[in-house]
Amino acid sequence: MGAAENLKPVINVDQLAPQDIRYIFRALINRAPTPEEVKEWRDKPMAGLRKKLVNSEEFRRVLWQSNTKVVGTHLTAPANNIQIDGPPEQFIRMVDRIKAYWSGRGEIDAEFSVLTNPKFAADNIEKNRKEFYAIGEQDIQTLAAFFKRNNEPLDQVRSAIDFGCGVGRVSAAMARRFDKVIGVDISPGHLRKAETWFESQNLTNGTFVHLSDLDVIETLPEVDLFYSLIVLQHNPPPVMYEMLKRLLRRVRNGGYALFQLPTYCSDYSFIWDEYFTTEPKMEMHSLPQRYVFEALQSAGYRVIECHQDRRASAKHMSHTFFAQRSQMV
Repeated sequence: MGAAENLKPVINVDQLAPQDIRYIFRALINRAPTPEEVKEWRDKPMAGLRKKLVNSEEFRRVLWQSNTKVVGTHLTAPANNIQIDGPPEQFIRMVDRIKAYWSGRGEIDAEFSVLTNPKFAADNIEKNRKEFYAIGEQDIQTLAAFFKRNNEPLDQVRSAIDFGCGVGRVSAAMARRFDKVIGVDISPGHLRKAETWFESQNLTNGTFVHLSDLDVIETLPEVDLFYSLIVLQHNPPPVMYEMLKRLLRRVRNGGYALFQLPTYCSDYSFIWDEYFTTEPKMEMHSLPQRYVFEALQSAGYRVIECHQDRRASAKHMSHTFFAQRSQMV
């Protein structure tokens, strides 16, 4: 038996021992577990610990550091062929198609459509609902990190739009921090679940708005923060661009925008006529950065940070943008 083989423990996958837990922690996130973590996972199945670690921010950091080739992958890549402009009647068809798809998902598996983890599927969500909503708190920690890293005063943010709020996962976390939260979504089924969750948590400072069409955005009040993660990417580039332009103008002077979207995708194109030949599904699209910066500039924003993230698939390049509206245009 070689030296390398001596280092590999025989793990009982159904009932973890302390040495198994230490091995898994070091293998996945490059550190030893705390005594509390050993106690938490002792005698429990390996599958649960593995899922928790793989879905953690620590794992993403370790993966990023060990896979530096991802950064700069697309520096010499050709431009995506993306048509932004097209016939107004086709634009309306796009919005209606997106609305129909997500409204259907809202009636069947709303939580799973937000976070595609089997534990959040319709058959499992009841026993995992608290964990599902706790992930919203993690997103707020990310939001806070952007503000702290750039010496921006998060405590001055009192109102926010959570665009693509789904079932209120992040909206609920915002409601515990801000005075007023406006959750906006295209699916009535998702919004009903968001309202139910707010009621169950005795949260009274949230308002939910159905995005029946894009003109609804113009009726939203001005807020201190426009926020949207893992939402815009599910809309075709022309719709994504129009949504972004309108949403950026719902922020008061001095307020902030924090939003994410893919800005490049290998072997991707968007042609208006071809779009309607495909079947409706959970779509993934990208919007080139130049359109993002044009939208920000035209609405009077100064860009504070543009951070490459891992919120899309391996073939996508995704960015989170953090900006402040410094002048009304």
